[in-house]
Amino acid sequence: MATHLHPGEQVQMSRLAAEQEERAEVAKAAPARRRVLVVDDEDDIRLLLEKELGNAGFEVVAAVDGLHALRLAIAARPDVLVVDLALPYMNGAEFLQRWRQRVGTHDAPVVVISAHADLIEAAQDVRPDAIFRKPFDVNALIAAVTEYARHSEPR
Repeated sequence: MATHLHPGEQVQMSRLAAEQEERAEVAKAAPARRRVLVVDDEDDIRLLLEKELGNAGFEVVAAVDGLHALRLAIAARPDVLVVDLALPYMNGAEFLQRWRQRVGTHDAPVVVISAHADLIEAAQDVRPDAIFRKPFDVNALIAAVTEYARHSEPR
């Protein structure tokens, strides 16, 4: 049985097929969406970073304390970590040490954020890739995370 098309229907179907093919090619060429773990017990900072990193194209997972962050980091395998140092239950430096020992992902870039100079000094032991002192420039932090994600291997 032959299908009769109205004028223009064949063209419409061909354009749809071409658009679908183009979207598939773009999806193949696009880099994998990078995952960022944000760890901060201050809701306003954590939510701001989640929003801005999400707007920048990252998949964001977030934790409010060091214990939750450790469980989440093991499960989510983030490409970049943004970690506050003053955290309840397990401070940021201890979280980073335990995460690196347990998972063996010492090569994942780490951005440390803190308002405490003494904690920033102590954080040198965990070899962060960048340190931002609170209050920080959100755009500069997003730019740093973007740069680290661009040069890191997807997990």
